[in-house]
Amino acid sequence: MLKYHDPFYIITARVALAITFTLSGLSGLTNIGLNDYFSLNEAIVGDIGNSPHFYILKTVELIISICFLSNFFVQTALLVATPIIVSAIGYHLWVNPVYGAIALLLLVPITALFIFYKDTYKIFFKPQLYTNHMAEDSPKILIYDEVSEKCPDLLEKFDEIYTQNEQ
Repeated sequence: MLKYHDPFYIITARVALAITFTLSGLSGLTNIGLNDYFSLNEAIVGDIGNSPHFYILKTVELIISICFLSNFFVQTALLVATPIIVSAIGYHLWVNPVYGAIALLLLVPITALFIFYKDTYKIFFKPQLYTNHMAEDSPKILIYDEVSEKCPDLLEKFDEIYTQNEQ
């Protein structure tokens, strides 16, 4: 389901990543050969293609592609897709630098999506003075209790600082 108010480059980035993750997921779960780009070099990685973790990864890639195409949970899919893309870039740069250069092109749509959804991720980088959201008391009361237990002499100084910050 495509939102009509998303810019064209965001829809294009989501579709490009969805196609990439669909092809990668399907090539791992089925035996379709996609010109050796999405297949594993067993001489380097060993027998990882037969492990259950590999099938879980390919299933997660298909779920990510569905999220990108349906425009549901795009921010979460973006967080899950980033380490997969980074490891794919590293793998392809290591195995075949030509494929690595192609894999580097995935940084364009994922960067565009991160920039577009930057407001979603601002909370992770915003410093917070008080983070106990489950407390029943207000932050001022909790900080008073903490200060009075550790340094009772600082309560007057704390009151001065607190009243200055309110004004």
